[in-house]
Amino acid sequence: MFSKFIGNLIAVTLCAAPMMAQDLKSRSTYDDTPIVCAAYFRMLVRAYEDDGDQLGAKQYMERFNRSYTQGQANITSVGGTEEEAHKVTQRFIDIISEMAEKRQEPALKSLVAMCNRQFP
Repeated sequence: MFSKFIGNLIAVTLCAAPMMAQDLKSRSTYDDTPIVCAAYFRMLVRAYEDDGDQLGAKQYMERFNRSYTQGQANITSVGGTEEEAHKVTQRFIDIISEMAEKRQEPALKSLVAMCNRQFP
């Protein structure tokens, strides 16, 4: 069940990524891959915590911190704020959750592969 959840997470994110990158007031483009992966890793942290697996949660929290820091820097480099980075991350979490609920496995698998490549 957990692997199906992860698989579904990917599809939603990939569909929404281009529109999220242009969501800042300045309409500047930035690389949103790190923020997408941060959202994915944050969801995994919660899932591992819910299962009582603190080691797994810690490992994904480290990956979240790395990807979120990079994503936040990307957003602020085009005139965005830390608050906007937080909001974009939360929107990606919502999108990924929706993808998982709709069982969009091919897209979720792509998300997992992308994030594992970018933030091993």
